[in-house]
Amino acid sequence: MIRFLLALVFAGGLSSALRAGMLELDVTKPTDRHVKVSPSKPSPLVLLEVVETKTGKVVKTLYAGIMTPGQSYPVERGRKLSPGSYKIRYREGINFALDGSLSISKGQKWCNPADVLATDKAVFVWDCGRQPPKPPKNGTTPPPPSPVQEDPAEGRAFIYKFLYDGKPDVSFGDHGRVGPFLGPKDGTPQMTRYYDIRSIAADTEGHVYIGSTYHDVLVVDPNGERSSQTIGGYDGDPHGPKCTAWVNALAVGWKNRLYIPNGYGNIKVYDTTKSKFDGILYAAKLPGYIGDGRSIAADMAGAVYVINRAGRIQRFLDKGTTLEAEYGSAPDVKMVEPMGICASGGLVWAASHGGPPLWDSDGGEILMFWDNDSEFQCVEHYGMAGKSADKLEFLNPSAVAMSPDHVNVWVTEDGAINDEGPPGNARVRKFKITAARTEEIPLEVGN
Repeated sequence: MIRFLLALVFAGGLSSALRAGMLELDVTKPTDRHVKVSPSKPSPLVLLEVVETKTGKVVKTLYAGIMTPGQSYPVERGRKLSPGSYKIRYREGINFALDGSLSISKGQKWCNPADVLATDKAVFVWDCGRQPPKPPKNGTTPPPPSPVQEDPAEGRAFIYKFLYDGKPDVSFGDHGRVGPFLGPKDGTPQMTRYYDIRSIAADTEGHVYIGSTYHDVLVVDPNGERSSQTIGGYDGDPHGPKCTAWVNALAVGWKNRLYIPNGYGNIKVYDTTKSKFDGILYAAKLPGYIGDGRSIAADMAGAVYVINRAGRIQRFLDKGTTLEAEYGSAPDVKMVEPMGICASGGLVWAASHGGPPLWDSDGGEILMFWDNDSEFQCVEHYGMAGKSADKLEFLNPSAVAMSPDHVNVWVTEDGAINDEGPPGNARVRKFKITAARTEEIPLEVGN
């Protein structure tokens, strides 16, 4: 009898919709499903996402921003979903809350954390090693903007690996870190060669990729051992099809792709499983010169994002044989020296590092964007310039990393000198994306 009643339900009028409080999924047409949302209050800030049931990863963001009641959102628009089990998650009343910090060994402090990455199970931090200037004895005069004499003995450039509980992964390298990275012996104090490297990349298996300070990419294996493998190199033709000149920014994407933009207005795409030039796949022109710091990010659906010198984010789409430029962020979204970009499932974050004049700029904040597969929309700005450890204040935010489940966010702030005010905060803090209300509804995608 129960089976008979269930058959009537799915054969009758209720078969066209699944409901869960504020959510209603219209499944009348399996290839054109829509989600209707009825917020509990007027115009809340929301995230509407498709989550893999098994892994908890967000694979697609259907909507991000202020929501008006009664809107309907297509599930199939844009990037396609692979067959499998998912849930549509609605989070209402989005907030951004401090949730602690990452610390290194007792008796040590961060020097200059320039980059942070989050993979499925771990968080990697790149500390480029440049010591911030020592404060004056009277504590009142800001440090001079002129270059500070570097003491190579004090600098330290390391890659650190943390587990999601904030503890170092002691199985990685020397109790959770690899380094110090010294650079080539070319007459320059070795440690200072890595002071200007601002970006690393990491894949889901735990390999870490970093520029050599010259033209190729070094590889660190999942155990923290430096591999004999290198990727790319210099062939005398930086405008050519494979040369990777002065590698700094780089990002790992789908299908073992490594994306390497350079200052010559182009980007090279390599296969991470191959060495030197053997892994070259294709190249593309950049619409503008790349920005400072981490200027590139990629998600696992083929989308690639590059910050250009004009302070805008340009999206590319990796089509398997080519990398094609598409659309960019709106020019009215102000960012000062944006860097430290990350991307996952349609959400893109960037740090507005700031520049002179420090206290009057739009720096000292991080921004969340939504890529709806046709345009960028700036969802929210978080933070302001400041030194507070327990508030949304940032001084020289240098990179943002978001966990694949879109719950945790890590932000690095470097310790660089500023023309006005104190040096950057030189710290790594963790935040959570919280919600006043959350609802979920199942979604099955067939072949």
